[in-house]
Amino acid sequence: MSNPQLVNTFTSIIAAITEGKLDELDPLVRYDIIDHNLILGQGDGLPGLKYWARTMRTAMPDLTAQIHDTVSETNKIAARVHWAGTHTGELLGTPPSDSYLEFESFYILHFSDGEAVEWWDVSDTRDALRSLHRRVRILEARNSLDRSAVGY
Repeated sequence: MSNPQLVNTFTSIIAAITEGKLDELDPLVRYDIIDHNLILGQGDGLPGLKYWARTMRTAMPDLTAQIHDTVSETNKIAARVHWAGTHTGELLGTPPSDSYLEFESFYILHFSDGEAVEWWDVSDTRDALRSLHRRVRILEARNSLDRSAVGY
């Protein structure tokens, strides 16, 4: 694949995830893709990638992504993706907070015959989750105070 083709395919993968059109991943990602960073509950291959995407979209139904800093070579692309959305569903064990979250992920995808066959990623969710946990603790404390004020 040429560099523009790699960027276009990667862009299409990210678009399918953010738009929730996961069937559009079928021609872009090999069924037995190897994901080197599975989340809890995620299985292998394309079904696992779709599980991850559904998990993200359930947690943040208005999920958006902006692709930055793509670097590609013969059969690999590296990119930084800025994700954002409103946290209205459970995310990695954290209950919904209705907070707007932003975080970045760094990806390397390996392609063969036009399909993604390996996927590496690192997400900088620490600050987003830390912020969420602070907000959840504040809400729990506020609810506890509200209950004690009315004699619960």
